Amino acid sequence: MKIFAAFFLFLFLLPGIAGAADQNDINQKLQQGGIIHLPAGTYVLTDSIILQSNTILEGEPGTIITIPDHAGWPEWKPLISGTGVQNVTIRDLEINANSDGNSETPHGAGFYNCIHVIDCDNIQVYNCTFHDSLGDGLRTKTSTNIKFYSNLVYRLGHEGFFGIDSQNIECFNNRITTRTDGALRIWNSAQVRFHDNIIDAQLDARGGNPGIQIEDSKGVVNEVEIYNNILIRTWGAGIWLIAYDAGVSNNQGILIHHNLFYEVGQSYNIPYTGGIVNDGIKKELRFITMSLMGLKITPLEIKLEDKAQQ
Repeated sequence: MKIFAAFFLFLFLLPGIAGAADQNDINQKLQQGGIIHLPAGTYVLTDSIILQSNTILEGEPGTIITIPDHAGWPEWKPLISGTGVQNVTIRDLEINANSDGNSETPHGAGFYNCIHVIDCDNIQVYNCTFHDSLGDGLRTKTSTNIKFYSNLVYRLGHEGFFGIDSQNIECFNNRITTRTDGALRIWNSAQVRFHDNIIDAQLDARGGNPGIQIEDSKGVVNEVEIYNNILIRTWGAGIWLIAYDAGVSNNQGILIHHNLFYEVGQSYNIPYTGGIVNDGIKKELRFITMSLMGLKITPLEIKLEDKAQQ
C-alpha cells in the first residue's frame, strides 16, 4: 500500500450522532484524508458516505452503519459510495442495510447496496459484517486491485461480492450465507482468486442460487482460480460457470481445485444444480476437486474438451 503522506491523520467521530449529521460528519472527515475512526454506536444514514482517496474508514465492535425505515432512496444509491478513488480501506464495520424496514423495495434491483465502487483502484474491505441488505455487500465496476476478506455476510438481497468489468480481485477467508442470489460472483472480470471461503445458504424460498458464479459475455474472463473453498448446502450450484455472446469463444483459463462440496443444490426449483455446473463455456477446463458426500471424501477429476475441436 502506498504511504499517503508523511503520516496518517487520525480522526475520531463522536458516537451516537443521529440522523443526517451522521454521513455529513463522516464525509467531512473523509475529505481530510487519513484514518477515520467511528466509535461504537449506530450511525443512521440519510445519504451515502462518499469515499475519498488515501483514506481508511474503520470502526470497532459495536460500530453499526444503517439506514432508516422506508428510506426512499433511488436505485444505485449505496450506503457507501466511491467513484474514481484509490487507496481506500474499509474495516471493522457492521453494515445493517435494514431490508426488513424497507420491505416495500425489491431485492436484487439495485437498491441499497452496502458498498459500491466504480472506476476505483486499490480497495480493501475486511473484518466487516454485512447483513439485511436488499442488494450486494461489495459491488465493484471497472475497478482494479480489489481485496475482500475476513468478512461475515448473511441475509443480503443479491451477492456477497460482485465484481463487474474489474481486474485483480481476491476474495478469501469470508463466511457467507446466501440469500436471494450468490456469495461470490464476477461478470466480465479477470485475474481473480476466490479461495478459503466458507459458503452456505439460507434454506428457504429466498436461499439464493450458486455459491460462486463466473460469468463471461464479452470474452474477457481470464486467469480465474477457485480453490480451498467449502461449499455447504448451497441453494443452487456450488460453482456455476456461464458464458454467452462473445464469451462462448473465449479461452477463459479457469482453474478449480481442492474445494469441498457438501449437499449442494438444495433447491427443487433450480434445474441446473450440482457441484460444478458448466453452462456455455466450451473451451478446455480442468477441475481437480474434492467432493464431500456425507462423511466420505472422494477425489474427483473432470476434463471438458473444447467442443469446437470435436
